[in-house]
Amino acid sequence: ADAGPPADPRVYAFYYAWYQNPSFDDRWAHWNHEHLKHWDASVQRRYPDFVHDPTSGDVGASFFPRLGAYSSRDPAVVDDHFRQLRAARAGVVVVSWYPPGKRDPNGPEVDALVRGLLDAATRHGLEVCLHLEPWE
Repeated sequence: ADAGPPADPRVYAFYYAWYQNPSFDDRWAHWNHEHLKHWDASVQRRYPDFVHDPTSGDVGASFFPRLGAYSSRDPAVVDDHFRQLRAARAGVVVVSWYPPGKRDPNGPEVDALVRGLLDAATRHGLEVCLHLEPWE
């Protein structure tokens, strides 16, 4: 486990392992999702429909990731993320999860990533819990 300040088991951090990029996965996922529509149609009419474009620095967030538009399947990225979580004294990583064969409409199945996430958590002295995402 990482040296440094102890992890605090009262600090939980959500972790979404559904990002993909062409260099690692041969496609974009979640970085390039459609702009989310406003719930009020009268407000929505003032905004154009578009898809976020990570190649131009638009990932639909106020800040661009220090690691770039990474792939959640890249073990080096997961290891760096978990190192950062431990340095922030998080104790539990809450992984957004769908059961095998299920996924959201914008990204890949994530169940196959769980073993690697558990291994990374062990290396960094973190616990993991699964947040069950809704599915049909």
